[in-house]
Amino acid sequence: MRDPSIASVRSILHQRVKSLEGEGLGCIEDLIFDPERGLIAYAVLAMQDLFPRASKKYFIIPWSTLTLDPADQTLVLGVDGEALRSTPGLDRADLAQAAGSQHPQMEESCVPR
Repeated sequence: MRDPSIASVRSILHQRVKSLEGEGLGCIEDLIFDPERGLIAYAVLAMQDLFPRASKKYFIIPWSTLTLDPADQTLVLGVDGEALRSTPGLDRADLAQAAGSQHPQMEESCVPR
């Protein structure tokens, strides 16, 4: 029997993320591992702007702020969606710099619905 409290990295990457209000925010683009503690420390949230051709902005969020909604298997970010949208976030270049190395190609399938 599968333990519902654990998940593979593959099942988390590109997982949809919604706000506390149920609004789609984006999806998990990457995970940041803390090797000293042996756990995921942060998730990289890719958030598409309201306009389809607009560039994405990225947020490095503490893993502890995410919970799983078992009803629809999405992750819930414990912040208000509007508050997050008003935050500048990072662009692709900033994200690579924050990660300390060249970030892999971003997945274009990561668009909120």
